[in-house]
Amino acid sequence: GGFMKKRYNILLLLLPVSLMAQFAVISTTPANNEKNVPLSTTVSITFNEAIDTAYVEGNDEAVFSNIDSITAEGFSQDLKTMYADVVLKPNTTYFVAFIHMKAKSGAAITTPYVFYFTTGSDFPPYTVSGAVSSGSTGVSPGGAIVGLATANIFEGENEGPPPFVSWTNVNNDGTFSIPYVPNGTYWLIAAKDVNQDGNIDPSQGVDVIAFNEDSIVVNNAS
Repeated sequence: GGFMKKRYNILLLLLPVSLMAQFAVISTTPANNEKNVPLSTTVSITFNEAIDTAYVEGNDEAVFSNIDSITAEGFSQDLKTMYADVVLKPNTTYFVAFIHMKAKSGAAITTPYVFYFTTGSDFPPYTVSGAVSSGSTGVSPGGAIVGLATANIFEGENEGPPPFVSWTNVNNDGTFSIPYVPNGTYWLIAAKDVNQDGNIDPSQGVDVIAFNEDSIVVNNAS
């Protein structure tokens, strides 16, 4: 009996290490790919453990979205959910995404996460696809993001994130396909948070941004 008891105690010590849960998104509101979302709604992301709120509040580039009217924002009492009360436009597709997120435990999500929803009855049917290469940087394109912006942020005195309409993650082989793109003129931008600090800042000599100088036009076709 004593031998079995000691063996049981050893197993109890080993299990938390081998079965340790990862910091992860468990739900979003609206749900990914949800349609007919009300114009006044609450957008939220819920994780499986408490968020490092100081990290989020001190990091302007942790979260990206094309939502432009936020009336209130905050965290749930258990700090597992971050939310924003928003006002949306009719027949418009939205995305919410983050490039990095930390838990109070120190665990982190370093693979960009994105979800989409629309206030319309369906999503635009068009996609923009392509590939990102390492170029002269030597940085693998895997883990990067690619977005479509409605303005060329490399002209003028623009500050802050570009006006994205949609974005997606880049596959390990560099390929990507941006979904739900409405007709319009766009500029493609790719970026990677190489040092995984939650900021994309090439001036530090580590992170990278790539872009097409020429615009692309989506006109009733992918």
